[in-house]
Amino acid sequence: MRKRLACVFCLSAFLLAIGLVALGVEADFSPSSYNPALGEAVTFEVCQPCLGSEISQYEWDFDGDGLYEVSTEESLVVHTFTEPGYVDVAMRVVDVGGRAVTRSKGILVGESPLFAVRSFVTEEDGGTFVLVTLTAKIVLSAPALEETLPRGWQVEILDSEGALTKVTDGTLQALWAEMLIGGETRTFSYRLYPSYETGATKLSGVISAYDVEGRIEVSVCGDHSIFR
Repeated sequence: MRKRLACVFCLSAFLLAIGLVALGVEADFSPSSYNPALGEAVTFEVCQPCLGSEISQYEWDFDGDGLYEVSTEESLVVHTFTEPGYVDVAMRVVDVGGRAVTRSKGILVGESPLFAVRSFVTEEDGGTFVLVTLTAKIVLSAPALEETLPRGWQVEILDSEGALTKVTDGTLQALWAEMLIGGETRTFSYRLYPSYETGATKLSGVISAYDVEGRIEVSVCGDHSIFR
């Protein structure tokens, strides 16, 4: 059974890779906010220059259940979230030949004392530049970042903005021994070098800090799946 599931996963990754080649490059989109308030209208805009062929429709999954509840021919869509919390928003683009490519990003809905957004840039040597931007909404102390890295991938820390860092057992940790006031940001950048594994690789991470009531922890938003 495990071997069968592994084969199914490999086949899915291979078919997705063919889809990416057919479309030219990865599909991408940008939300107007990664931390919208409940009831706030969020605009999701597809990156048109990223697509390598004519698109017939755009499909959207706004609640992370794997079902694409919105289908449109427009590259821009507006959605209002009614439930708080972290959600993976997925977009699937289908070209005129019926080939599909997906892209998903994390969104944190509702009030949060802090949040963080991760972004990727694929480099010519096959590495991936990762930038995580932390934003404080109120006065916070000891902000920290913990990223779970892809298995077998190598990591190079580039700019920690003074954070104490540690990489062990596939986990990257960063701690800023300072206070942040509302509106302040910190950035943390690192580079990932791929292993010999293929297919989609997913990162996960949390950002934490302390306010007057104790420790706060939320998931990192933005990009999380690297495809190569």
